[in-house]
Amino acid sequence: MTIKVIQFIGGLSDGGAETVVKDYVCFYKQNNIGDITVEPIVVTLMNEKTTANYRRVKDAGVRVITIYQKYNIVSKIHREFFGFFYVPYKLKKIIEEEKPNVIHIHLGLLHYFLPIAKYMKNIKLIYTCHSVPNRYIGKDRPDENAAVKFLLKHNGLQIIALQSEMKKEIDDMFGTNNTKVLYNGIDVEKFSKVHVDKYEERKKMLIPVDAFVIGHVGRFSKEKNHSFLLDVFSKYQQTNDKAFLLLVGWGNLEEQIKEKIKILHIEKCCMILSHRTDIPQLLSVMDIFLFPSLLEGLGNAFIEAQLMGLKCIKSNNVPEDVIISNNTASLSLEDSMDDWCKAIDFKGFNNHVFNTIDDFRLKTIMSKLTQIYLE
Repeated sequence: MTIKVIQFIGGLSDGGAETVVKDYVCFYKQNNIGDITVEPIVVTLMNEKTTANYRRVKDAGVRVITIYQKYNIVSKIHREFFGFFYVPYKLKKIIEEEKPNVIHIHLGLLHYFLPIAKYMKNIKLIYTCHSVPNRYIGKDRPDENAAVKFLLKHNGLQIIALQSEMKKEIDDMFGTNNTKVLYNGIDVEKFSKVHVDKYEERKKMLIPVDAFVIGHVGRFSKEKNHSFLLDVFSKYQQTNDKAFLLLVGWGNLEEQIKEKIKILHIEKCCMILSHRTDIPQLLSVMDIFLFPSLLEGLGNAFIEAQLMGLKCIKSNNVPEDVIISNNTASLSLEDSMDDWCKAIDFKGFNNHVFNTIDDFRLKTIMSKLTQIYLE
């Protein structure tokens, strides 16, 4: 049995939701689930061809259909003023041509389906909430909120939450009880098979071999709280001159982050890397992983850092579901810089383990996702 599934997302940048979509379609392109073959297609609003996720998707042989071929100021303005009419028109054309069994929608794009809802009566609609619900589908987003209510009632929209607290919030928000919980899958083997010499890797990257490397992986956006991370590092570096900060990511706040690095005078002990496909190798050069997010839907990067055996510290805004190692700690963002610095040096972490890596194993998650598509 073969089913055709469209993954609809804004673009294939190197953010968390985009990485999830990349993992979905690459897995389906290479694997069947029992006797089920899933034919994956990615439909994006914007054309982002320079990113690691785009390259991985194309290298896997997955088709990518883009609504706005050029990613520039003109396309952004067109989308803002005419997108509500143009995007549904293009989506309807794609649906007519591709005849998908399932459309899986990500991030804040549900409102584009309202004008064409009547044409999708025989298509399974799925929506994954990748962050706290209020951010994408709450009352602060009236267009998305209204779309959820309509599509739940008229098109049987199935919502997926990333963890149990998110499910409860969504069910309370819309008066439902059928939101499903599905963790983001992780290609565990990609991390477990990485065996590199930490110090040789540092030499290649021009990081001092004897450095104490504090690391972070995540999009340069407000939610990831890089400004706080830089403040913690600057404070810690005053007492440990071997401290070195490695930031892996990309995003619209990158220039602000670089400017703050200059203001704090930590340019010589800080490195930024973008659009990388070698995350396991980059994690392997770190000594500790800091994740002080203001909010998180789940936080796969934190799980991946634990897989590489790193000591990990997160803010208590990151769900406990991500804790798979007792070598972790959770701190409040209200705690002082001194408290965060002391945690970096503390040797006796023994945090409660909430899950195991098997709960996030990609093959397991993809099997569960396929069942949702077939229901």
